[in-house]
Amino acid sequence: MKAPTLFDQEAKIIEAAEKILAQEEVPTSKADYASLLKNYKKLSKQFGRIVNINDRQEKSLKAEVNKRAAAEVQLREHQKELVIAKEAAEQALIDKASFFASMSHEIRTPLNGVLGAAQVLSTSELNEKQKDYIDTIITSGKILMVVINDILDFSKIELGNLELESRALDLEECLEQVVDLLGLSAAEKNLELIYQAPDLTHCILADPTRLAQVLVNLVNNAIKFTKQGHISITAEITHETTNKMMDGSKPKEILFCVADTGIGIPTDRVDRLFKAFSQVESSTARKFGGTGLGLSICQKLAEQWGGKIWVESLEGQGSKFFFTLPYLESTTKTRAKPDIACLKGKRVLVIESNPLLLQKLVNYCETEGMLVSAFADPAAFLSKFDAQVPPELLVVDQTLPNIKGYQLIEEIYQLYANSIPTLLLLAKGAAVPAIFTNRIQGGLVNKPIKHFPFLKAVSKVLQGQKLETLGDSSGPTKYEFIGKEIPIKILIAEDNLINQKIARAAFEIIGYEVTIVDDGKAALEEACSEAYHVVFMDVQMPVMDGIEATVAIKDKLDKNAPIIIAMTANATAEDKKDCSEAGMDFYLAKPLVIEELVGLIKEIFQVEGKTNQILLMAKNETSEPQELFDQELLSTLKRTYPAELLEELSEIYLKDLDQVIGEIDQSFRCQDTSLALRLTHKLKGASLNMGIKKIAFHLSKLEEIVTSKDPSNLDYHLAELKNSAAPTGAGLKSQLGV
Repeated sequence: MKAPTLFDQEAKIIEAAEKILAQEEVPTSKADYASLLKNYKKLSKQFGRIVNINDRQEKSLKAEVNKRAAAEVQLREHQKELVIAKEAAEQALIDKASFFASMSHEIRTPLNGVLGAAQVLSTSELNEKQKDYIDTIITSGKILMVVINDILDFSKIELGNLELESRALDLEECLEQVVDLLGLSAAEKNLELIYQAPDLTHCILADPTRLAQVLVNLVNNAIKFTKQGHISITAEITHETTNKMMDGSKPKEILFCVADTGIGIPTDRVDRLFKAFSQVESSTARKFGGTGLGLSICQKLAEQWGGKIWVESLEGQGSKFFFTLPYLESTTKTRAKPDIACLKGKRVLVIESNPLLLQKLVNYCETEGMLVSAFADPAAFLSKFDAQVPPELLVVDQTLPNIKGYQLIEEIYQLYANSIPTLLLLAKGAAVPAIFTNRIQGGLVNKPIKHFPFLKAVSKVLQGQKLETLGDSSGPTKYEFIGKEIPIKILIAEDNLINQKIARAAFEIIGYEVTIVDDGKAALEEACSEAYHVVFMDVQMPVMDGIEATVAIKDKLDKNAPIIIAMTANATAEDKKDCSEAGMDFYLAKPLVIEELVGLIKEIFQVEGKTNQILLMAKNETSEPQELFDQELLSTLKRTYPAELLEELSEIYLKDLDQVIGEIDQSFRCQDTSLALRLTHKLKGASLNMGIKKIAFHLSKLEEIVTSKDPSNLDYHLAELKNSAAPTGAGLKSQLGV
């Protein structure tokens, strides 16, 4: 039976009250009961309405709850779908990046071969037309490499895998490198390329590669879209930024501007500039080339280092691209200023038709205390010249209105009835008659004009020196032949046959015969069997890649490992970091550039311009030497160091020689391998440096016994080590001549 509800109970109360009121005899006032019943009925009706409202609200709430529960179920399903879609999108980005990286490597490998072969070919005897063809191959190949690198960089940025370095950077040198790189492209279109840098005493901390990448991209675009006039690059220090570094310090900011006198950009198209794969017009790519990625990459790089980039332009009136670089000052000083004290007080006449370049030359000269007369128009000078006060230096541009620079110089010589120290400013690739270059008292300075090289040239001609004139551009390119000066033994690990041939030819040009292997495993075996000074290691190879091979070589040979130089087309900060962490000592980007190769070898094996012979000789002998002393190294030591120092070093070495050899013997007898390895390694290094190769050889073999745990020849090498001690003590000083 159903339990009575509240309403049932209430109805019974009301019914009972009504019966009481119907009786004639009521224990209390009937009127009071009537009033109570009336009020109770009224209250009951109100309560009933409330309950009805509550019921309706409860039904509505239940419907809403059910509706929300269904929505939550649907939302969870959508979230699962979103997670799946997000993971799929992220995987697609990874796959795309992997594809781009793989394809760029596959494309760059043969392209490196083309560029390398062209570079090697440029060293041979060529006529002018052949030289022009080779230059075209190299230029076109470099442009193609830029396109490939743009695609790879964009992919890395999308994934967030592009890291910025923070290294000491001489800002003016960086700008000079940019104008050097693009000077010929500007000269081919008769464009002036001018830069202006702030006067800094210290380097800045920045990523040199990425800063140069942004500048090159902007300047290259400016050259591409400018038919006549000039391109200028300016850098100036601005206010401190609001950003803070981790240590609480505030970086300063450099504002860069790349301005041109080109075609400009329509106002309604400016917003498309920084979008990926986008150009102002669809015809732009067909007419001027490019991927449409360059400016997008510039924007992302600027944002990543905490700056910004923007453009100001009017169609037909040129463009100005600005970007900012927050920076901290390095403790490294900028390059030293050349000794140019002779410039102060000298009278110089500058004739240059481009107003920006004219002002730059005037600033350079006046800053050094020179007295400058400057003219943009040769006619203006000719109308005002004073024959009684001839200049002490002429600086004249070759490209002037209505007259060639060398012709104007001839007229000036006649006006003053004598020759005057002269600099003729010449665009890259331009030529002047040989008869004039032989007569000029001074020389030719290639544009774009660079600060210190210009001042050095001024100083030289004022001191009566004649600058080198331009050679025949159709002749072979000459490279420094350093193989005899720095006779190192070189191993190359490279799997690509074309690259092997190019590398062999490049090293032959600078004087080296090299050994080449096809993979990292072969490099490991070769490095452990022969004493190489340097291994040039390709990174991506079959069987064992360059990273694995480097780790294995460093681990196995330890302090006796050769210097390992990475070779890869992936010239990014992340790749350099991977190579460095693996133990690679230096890094070269492909394609190999012979000048860079020479520079790196000299950087490693020269100290203050002299070959470090100790570093050259400090390698293990692979077979037991017959001679106790290394005569070649001893001769080098005698030529290089004073007798007093050699006598002191020999006394230090011989003082404890017998005792140390005894300790080595005892450590092996007691099987204290840790001590044995430490003692042998220390004495071996000293023996190599002092040219005692027989002792060094047996110590090296004792090291191998410790690491290989094969004591089969232990007694022999210990005995030979002891036998070598006495003749070493007796003969070292006489060998050194002390």
